[in-house]
Amino acid sequence: MKNTLSDLLRESVFAELYMAELYKIFSHNLTVHKDFWWSLLLEEKNHASVLRALDEYLEPDENMRGELIPRQMQEIEQRNEYIRSLIKDYTDHPPTEEVAFNMALYLEKLCVEATYDKYMTSTPRSKMAEILKDLNQSEIEHEKRIRTYMLEKGIPVLEDPE
Repeated sequence: MKNTLSDLLRESVFAELYMAELYKIFSHNLTVHKDFWWSLLLEEKNHASVLRALDEYLEPDENMRGELIPRQMQEIEQRNEYIRSLIKDYTDHPPTEEVAFNMALYLEKLCVEATYDKYMTSTPRSKMAEILKDLNQSEIEHEKRIRTYMLEKGIPVLEDPE
């Protein structure tokens, strides 16, 4: 198992794309909230593009480890495996509205999503961080946005959906 910055960025790209796939399932099956899920899906794909660009075209700073992306590959791989299993389960058996929203809320608190969000809401420490923050300003705080949406729509917020 490799743990270079480039390896972490590549696996983080997969994490964002898996979240997008999960939100696509939610969008297709929970049509009352289709636009909400579709918006998050597009943002996750954009996050993947940003991380891919960092890896392929820019020179990411080693400080991004633990700030923009998790420090350890195992964190990302475990989360990705979990989301892949959810994608399979939810493709075969779509979740209820309550389950989908609470699962999204839970996943947005986990390693890649939470680390990405924290980085994008922190004070930039470099020109690259400032540019990334400017590019993603409207695409952050998914967990907060999901929670707010749930409260507005009367969807119960559970502590731990697992």
